[in-house]
Amino acid sequence: MVHVSFEIRKNKDPAGLIRIDNGMIHILGNRTGAAEPGYLAANQEFGDYRFGLEYKWGTQRFAPRQEMKRDNGLPFHLVGPDRVWPTCMEFQIQETDVGDAIGVSGARFS
Repeated sequence: MVHVSFEIRKNKDPAGLIRIDNGMIHILGNRTGAAEPGYLAANQEFGDYRFGLEYKWGTQRFAPRQEMKRDNGLPFHLVGPDRVWPTCMEFQIQETDVGDAIGVSGARFS
């Protein structure tokens, strides 16, 4: 099994919304207003892999989603240009419907 280490790169987190401690990624929320969408990606390609995820929601809620479901996702099999909303598959991580599989930016299950 190969373990992938993470670091924040490309200066894409000027507000400090992501923290990495002991190999765990903490996404802290948009404390000062609406956060820009983004994603985490590896700098190399992988094949024949397994990934695991544990998550928990914090207690705070942030604008503009204070009254809405908490919403996130785990994108995988990203292809094409490095951009927000890349072509990929995503496992939804949203209150009440975790695990829904979604095709993003034209990706489809076959």
